[in-house]
Amino acid sequence: GSSVTIFNILGRYPQMKKCYICKEIKPYTEFYVRRGIKVTGKNRYIQKHDGYADDCKSCGKKRSNKWASSTVRGRAITLYHTAETRSKEKKLEFDLNIDWIYEKLIRGNCEISGIPFNISGPGSRKPFGPSLDRKDCNLGYTKNNTQAVVWIYNSCKGNGTHEDVLLFCREMVKKYGG
Repeated sequence: GSSVTIFNILGRYPQMKKCYICKEIKPYTEFYVRRGIKVTGKNRYIQKHDGYADDCKSCGKKRSNKWASSTVRGRAITLYHTAETRSKEKKLEFDLNIDWIYEKLIRGNCEISGIPFNISGPGSRKPFGPSLDRKDCNLGYTKNNTQAVVWIYNSCKGNGTHEDVLLFCREMVKKYGG
């Protein structure tokens, strides 16, 4: 897509740019800086003369989130980065890698319930979407302590235990049948 640059009163410094997706004219601060040329597989971009992405941050995030949440590889990458960030914040051990997570997700089912993962469409917090659960919440994201589960299980478990979830489920079935 072509970008339209609008110059300030002096005409020297570009201040605004048109997003090729939403077609809105926005300040350059709303566009990611692209340094150099990057070519990686099918995702290719070549730096334009102005050194900024052609799509604004908002449109770029929507496009990225759609891919990240609707493909198995994209979900594995997202889960990896989320777990890595959480490990750093909580100063927890971390030894996972994207391929290990991908292998867990490609099997297609929750390791606890056997429920198939729902990876279709955007959004990462679908009740039956994949999530990484630490078996022992006091330990880090390690291959021995992490399992791929449906998000609703992990959400229910929180900082509790598997036994807490089972108790909750039994009581729900008693009360509402099933």
